[in-house]
Amino acid sequence: MLDVTVQEMCLFLAIIVWIGHNQRGTLKDYWSTLELYFTAFYRNTMKRDRFYHILGFIHFSLNKNEPDNTYENFDHLWKIRAN
Repeated sequence: MLDVTVQEMCLFLAIIVWIGHNQRGTLKDYWSTLELYFTAFYRNTMKRDRFYHILGFIHFSLNKNEPDNTYENFDHLWKIRAN
């Protein structure tokens, strides 16, 4: 896959914001062609597979939750482990 561009990241975030205003059952439903779900915005903004690809690699974590790194068993991968 290609690297994510700044423009793609902006489009990705626009989709995330719009998803919050237009809730559906699953992420797949936003790109559905079924009349009940169809919204051209999602299909015209970004392909579903590209959206999933970016979503799979994006991660946010609160640094204030960082464990004490002087601890003997400090987990260096704490940000990416599922809680």
